[in-house]
Amino acid sequence: MATTEYTDEELNYFRLCYVFTHNVPEGMRTVFKQQWNARYKPTYGEWLDVPKNATDFCNMESPRNQRRNARLLTIMANGNTKEWDCTCLFYALLFSDCLGPYLNTTVQTNVNELREIRNEAFAHTADGSLTDVDFEDAMRKVLAAFKALGLDTTKVNEVKTQKGFPTEELSSIQQQLNNERKLYVKFHSFCVLPPKPSHHTTDRADEVTTINHEMEKLRSTKKSETTVIYLSGNPGCGKSEIARQIGNSYFNEIPEDTTHLKFVFTFNASNIDTLLESYVDFAARLNCDEDSATRIATSKDLSPEEKIENIKSVINPKVQIYSSWLIIVDNVNDLKSVSKYLPQAGEKTSGDGQILVTTQDSQSIPLDPYTYHYSSLKVGMQKEDAIALLSQISGTTGDRDTLLNIASALDFQPLALACAAIYVQRIFNSTDQCKTKWEKYLLKLQEGKREATEEVYKRTTLTYQTAMTAAVRLALERVVSEDKIMMHAFHFLSVIANEPILLKYVVQYVINCMPDEDHDVVAAHISLSSLVILSEDVVISKVIRVHQVVYHGLQQLLDDDETDILKLMSVFSDLVSFKNLYDVTKAEIIATRSFTPHFVIISSKRNLRLLDHSTLPAKSLNAADCLFKAGSICLVQGSYEASEIFLETCLSIQKRAYHSSPEIAQDQNFNSNIAVMSKSHKDKQSHFEEEMSSGDLSVALATTLKRLSDLYIDLRNYKKALMRLEEALVIEERLHKGDHPELAITLKNLGHCLMHLGQHEKAEAYLQRALAMQEKRQGENDTLLADILINLVRSLQSHGEFEKAKTYCERALEIEQKLRDNEHPRLGDTINDLGVCLSNFKDETKATTLYEKSLKIMEGLYHESHPYKAITLLNIGFSLSKLRREERAKRYFEKVLTISETANDQNRTHLILNNLGLFFIGLKEYDKAKAYLERALSILEKGDDQNKLATTLNKLGFCHYQLNEYDKAVNYFERALSISEKGDNENVPQMVCTLEKIGCCHIKLKEYDKAKAYYERALSIREKGDHENNSQLASTPEHLGICHNELKEYEKAKVYYKRALSIREKGDNENDPKLATTLHNIGVCHNKLEQYDNAKVYLERALSISEKGDNENDPLVATTLENLGVCHKKLEQYDK
Repeated sequence: MATTEYTDEELNYFRLCYVFTHNVPEGMRTVFKQQWNARYKPTYGEWLDVPKNATDFCNMESPRNQRRNARLLTIMANGNTKEWDCTCLFYALLFSDCLGPYLNTTVQTNVNELREIRNEAFAHTADGSLTDVDFEDAMRKVLAAFKALGLDTTKVNEVKTQKGFPTEELSSIQQQLNNERKLYVKFHSFCVLPPKPSHHTTDRADEVTTINHEMEKLRSTKKSETTVIYLSGNPGCGKSEIARQIGNSYFNEIPEDTTHLKFVFTFNASNIDTLLESYVDFAARLNCDEDSATRIATSKDLSPEEKIENIKSVINPKVQIYSSWLIIVDNVNDLKSVSKYLPQAGEKTSGDGQILVTTQDSQSIPLDPYTYHYSSLKVGMQKEDAIALLSQISGTTGDRDTLLNIASALDFQPLALACAAIYVQRIFNSTDQCKTKWEKYLLKLQEGKREATEEVYKRTTLTYQTAMTAAVRLALERVVSEDKIMMHAFHFLSVIANEPILLKYVVQYVINCMPDEDHDVVAAHISLSSLVILSEDVVISKVIRVHQVVYHGLQQLLDDDETDILKLMSVFSDLVSFKNLYDVTKAEIIATRSFTPHFVIISSKRNLRLLDHSTLPAKSLNAADCLFKAGSICLVQGSYEASEIFLETCLSIQKRAYHSSPEIAQDQNFNSNIAVMSKSHKDKQSHFEEEMSSGDLSVALATTLKRLSDLYIDLRNYKKALMRLEEALVIEERLHKGDHPELAITLKNLGHCLMHLGQHEKAEAYLQRALAMQEKRQGENDTLLADILINLVRSLQSHGEFEKAKTYCERALEIEQKLRDNEHPRLGDTINDLGVCLSNFKDETKATTLYEKSLKIMEGLYHESHPYKAITLLNIGFSLSKLRREERAKRYFEKVLTISETANDQNRTHLILNNLGLFFIGLKEYDKAKAYLERALSILEKGDDQNKLATTLNKLGFCHYQLNEYDKAVNYFERALSISEKGDNENVPQMVCTLEKIGCCHIKLKEYDKAKAYYERALSIREKGDHENNSQLASTPEHLGICHNELKEYEKAKVYYKRALSIREKGDNENDPKLATTLHNIGVCHNKLEQYDNAKVYLERALSISEKGDNENDPLVATTLENLGVCHKKLEQYDK
């Protein structure tokens, strides 16, 4: 393409352009600085082309000037006059408020002359050409003005006479022209939102509507002032997505026209570098000078913070052009360090300006009339929104309950829900049912594989690169390293259960660790944390909790050993002690229920278990008191394992203190007056506590021993309970002279333990002593009196003194009637025990009524899986079973089993399973019985209770026997026998029973020699006993007779049968069918021995008894008649 040739007229125009784009601006800059320095140097300082100069200049402009000249002021905002063109310079000199009115006539006239030449000859020339005459005239005027203003005219003259323009010069002039045109570029509205997630999202209409409403309130009350909205919450709670939805609705709701500009822009404020990048982008979208922004951003002489400040000064004037704007500042970690780079709350603005900040740093959010803080995001999504999100991302529909369970397990946190849904969508088979997919996922959560499932999300997301677990971990690491208050608070929360707890306990632990801190300041600081959730219920507003993902993060991040266990336990010093279970109220039981899961977790910590081996500090006994409280609460609430750990640790501390006390050492007889001892103790320096006397120590020690005995009684470990009670009794008998109520309780419990250990004479002695004490105090504790009477009843029943027992039982019933409307917690146990007494009297109907009343009391006191409820339910089941109401009984047994399994109470679970097995044996449903017994066996095989293991093996053997599975039956019976043989004499009856059952199996298997050997062992043991006349013991010689009969050893068989007959004839029932069987067997032996007359006698007796029975089709009748016929035939009595 040929090069364009320019005419002389066009070259004239080019020369004039050069003058007004180079020479005139240089001259005007000189004049401007002269005028500014002359007037303002003393006050505002010399003009140095820095932003501060521009700020001072702009601040002196009237609002009218600012509005009318906003575009020019935007360009001038950086203060660098080298970047100002003629338009800016003429405005600054002639029309600005700070200089225009104060110019002298010469300056004003000549600057204006140059402006007019520029407008007429340069800017408004239509065809880009000037005649020689016009050019000469314009240049003459320019030179005259320069001379009048005292400016150098050399360069202007050079351009005037120049005949051509090199290409570089021409390009420069063209660039200047382009810059001039940019001044008149039209500004546009724009919207830059936080990045949209790669997965589907759900509109969170409720939250967005609430926040929009608050934003509108701020706009209407704070017109022309900047207001700030804070969205705070834990990582993954959806802050950025909510901000995106708010920004979108904000931009779309404000109408757009040529006079109403608006923008929404998002800053990524996760760190200083991302914030700088956002500012550079923002400057470009506001049509700021690209070169200036780039030069600042790439400067090696400026820090990132300085770069932001410089770009901000370029941007601020342009923001004023917009009528409405919203700046979203996303991902703020440190609010204090970021806020200084943002428009400030309350700052004047030409339009409606708001800032929306998303942050985890909720503790730094200011409270003032220009701000609004929305902190509910950390609670999670609305239920229906969460279900919709899971369904839409995973592609599963239906089964709302399953999705709701998953959402609840993930605390309704959007990021966690997204991770879960993507995992289900990508991993599980598309043909699986919705419920199946989510059940598999829930299993992964329960196995602790949550973070592993989030890997799928991390591989597929294009925006939010950190999954829920990792994001929370990073936040926790930052907080723990930077915030000491939260570090101690998190240490506390990490060693308790992931359940709500009163804020005051967390605060107290922090104060224990940081005693110089103010209580209220600490409480407020913890409450504001984005990583904890403060209850919004007005009644319990000071209860806090953390999300499961936060809790698990704390478990991984913090070391249990760094938590001061003594300081931790001491925060619970205000809890009720439960020192006397008869004084416990219903309100106290309900109030302490929520502490149990926390104490259960604390009890598992290694540093708690080490307390009784450590060198204890001065406050150890205070800690022991807190351990006692925790153990007592766990006991009352049915958490026995935790209770034992707390109480045994407490006991260890108290025993060391007790035996180390100087007063105890000096007074071996412990006979001095305790009150005097306590008084004198105030003047001594105690080894442990100044305020703790040896008398106090003794009471505390006895109380702990008794509480441990209560625990072991509930666990049915009566030997351990007895040991603790005997220790307590020694102390209490020294402490309490006379009939003290605490002594009566100890004696009652001693009697209870001895009764269960079979020592009825000792048991009754203790119980009678307790009764005598309590009768003197009757009316003060009727429940205790009833308990003593009930224990006496059961002890007397155990060794056959039913008439005496009945008298005590009637007295106990009278007390129960008197206390019928009482809601005392102990009454439920008392009524249950009274039901047991009536059951032993075979009055199952009345017993069931009492059990049901006991259950009603307990249901109002205890949680669903409390062991006390299980005991009463079990008793109801037994009574209903005895009343032949099998279906109802079965339902109660299954309830008990559910409770035991929920509570993970292995000791009680195997007992329930055994009872269920026994129940189905009674119904002759042996397969069902076997299933329950096998479950019981699997538990018992892991324990050390050999007697119960042998009993369960025997029951299983019986089931297999009834199912004709004799080999399997023998296997179970042999195992039970092996255990019994290793035991003590207490197991002799069970061992005999097992021997006979094995023998019975061998008979069924026709292994008569083997059967005979077992029955002979059983008979040998029985012969050493004193039960030979018991009709139930006739079966052993009976079966030995069967063995010899089958082996054709009829004489021996006859001897054993007659021995069995001798036992059976001593029984009360002359028409016993078993007697008929034995007589028949003897008759058969005589037949085999051809002793037909003798055979006939026995067979006729057998027939006489059998014919009196209820069963007309009794096969024994037919067999006996047949054998009688054989006798008569052999005796040739053919008529008979």
